[in-house]
Amino acid sequence: MRALSSDFIEEKKIWGWLYFLVFPLDFFFAPEDPDGVAFQEEKYSELFPVFLWLLPLAVLLTNTVSIGAVGMFFLFGVLSAMLSVLTSYHLRLEAGKTIEILLNLWAGLILISLSLFLLAFLLGIFIENEI
Repeated sequence: MRALSSDFIEEKKIWGWLYFLVFPLDFFFAPEDPDGVAFQEEKYSELFPVFLWLLPLAVLLTNTVSIGAVGMFFLFGVLSAMLSVLTSYHLRLEAGKTIEILLNLWAGLILISLSLFLLAFLLGIFIENEI
């Protein structure tokens, strides 16, 4: 396990940090081979702009279902599986990279869900609800 070098983050500036919100496992498991680096750049250029808007929207829509935390994690897993299969057809990926995208999206959905929960919690403290 090798943490990602700061070159990727400094090159992309703020988008580098948002990239790790969508693909959080890439922060801990940085690619060491040239093929892995090329795949990371492909994810950044082709998948990141779409998933940056799609994943928070999916989290917000999933929260309207009110199925609880365990059901939410299961639904996130199903959604991640569907998105990774669609992505594998779009990018013509092999099975190992499809599983990597599935795990990244699942962790990304959970991380975005917790981030939005924390944001709503902090806003709820400072904003009075007088409706």
